[in-house]
Amino acid sequence: MDRLKSYLKSHAKFITVFFLTASVASAVTTKKFFEPVQSTVSLTAPITNGGNLRLQSNTLSSTDTNGNIILDPNGSGGVVLTDQTATTVPYLDANKKLVSSAVTPTELDYLHSGGLPRSLLATGTADHVIINNGSGALSSEANLAISRGGTGAGTKAAAFDALSPMSASGDIIYGGASGTGTRLAKGSDGQVLKLSSGLPVWSTDATGSGTANVESISSTDSTDANNQIVLLSGASFTLTLHTAVGNTGQILDIIHSGTSLTQVYTLDTTSGQTIGGVASGAYALYTNGELLKIVSDGSNWVIIGRKTDTDWVDAGAITITATTTNPTKGTGTTRDQSWWRRQGRDVLLKYQYQHTVAGAAGSGDYLFALPANITADTTMIPVYTAAVGGGTSRSSNNLGYSQCAGSAGLFGFSSLYDSTKVRIIGAVTPFGAGNTVLDHADSAGNCNFGNAAVNLNINARIPVSGWQP
Repeated sequence: MDRLKSYLKSHAKFITVFFLTASVASAVTTKKFFEPVQSTVSLTAPITNGGNLRLQSNTLSSTDTNGNIILDPNGSGGVVLTDQTATTVPYLDANKKLVSSAVTPTELDYLHSGGLPRSLLATGTADHVIINNGSGALSSEANLAISRGGTGAGTKAAAFDALSPMSASGDIIYGGASGTGTRLAKGSDGQVLKLSSGLPVWSTDATGSGTANVESISSTDSTDANNQIVLLSGASFTLTLHTAVGNTGQILDIIHSGTSLTQVYTLDTTSGQTIGGVASGAYALYTNGELLKIVSDGSNWVIIGRKTDTDWVDAGAITITATTTNPTKGTGTTRDQSWWRRQGRDVLLKYQYQHTVAGAAGSGDYLFALPANITADTTMIPVYTAAVGGGTSRSSNNLGYSQCAGSAGLFGFSSLYDSTKVRIIGAVTPFGAGNTVLDHADSAGNCNFGNAAVNLNINARIPVSGWQP
């Protein structure tokens, strides 16, 4: 027996020994003991493992009630080949390893291919866009929202409007900071588009062509870059000029259109800018027709035109008072009239008075009031309140030729008594007498309103407080 074992061992290549636990029935053809076994085996009946595994032809199947076939290639855990009703199926993971997981057949398909086949998608709505919420949930939109890179609109016009910054008729779009689309509201008729500090603005055509932009203002307000001509009227108020910075070359005409000296329009500026060197709030328009024409030099407002002169304005009857007791005008008055006109910063005065029936003399020096709302600038011309007589002279306060004819003639000049009144100082020459003395119009004799015949004329030129040349 030992010799047989040795022989069989030395000739093992010719012998195939089957240690099959599976039943092969008559599937294997009987061979002689020492005849070599063929490399292939022809099966004429299924091979089974005595349980539920079955191999027939090219088909490996299971008669297990779940229809599962378990593969355990390395002993680390089985991979289950399931039937179509199972919830756990095998697939290749990212490392090309065959694994099982609780996924559906649909999920398995796109886990394997990296894409979602159209056949697995619902029909959906025509022209809709699929939206993924990042967690696997899908939805759709007819028009992709702006927040997702769309316009939220279905037409070209609506899409443009959805993204446009424009909001009113006449608006235009320009590149703002970093080129961002920015709205520029429409300007006024006749304006042109120009650059200011590198950005487009509407402005008046500096060449003078086109229609001027005229704006009437009657209460506290501000100008802007669109203004060209501004007409001021109504009760006194303050007008603030827009900044000269960034508006180089812009010309602005400001006109006093009021009708009374009570209407004063003060001009303020922006950021401490000046008007012809005059500080903010120190420049004002006082008289009807007064014009200030200014241009921006990029830093301040420069005066390039000025109109202040007026025609003669009727200021009504003369207001006459006295240093002690006011006189009373006589009856039979043939003239009682005052006029004023403006020239630059000065007011020109013309007073005429005459009566033929005596009034009351009053007492003290006679004083003649300036028109209402005109105040003399006493920093430019001094007042003089001292007594006059005995050869006293005050030529530095000579405002203009004046005279008064009564019982004695007084020929001289008007003199500023205070900021709102003048008096007459001059040489007295009694009719028929040869002597001449310096005196003033008063109740004591010269122009005494107690006389039956009084005739006076006053002329004066006085610088006015607040008026700019």
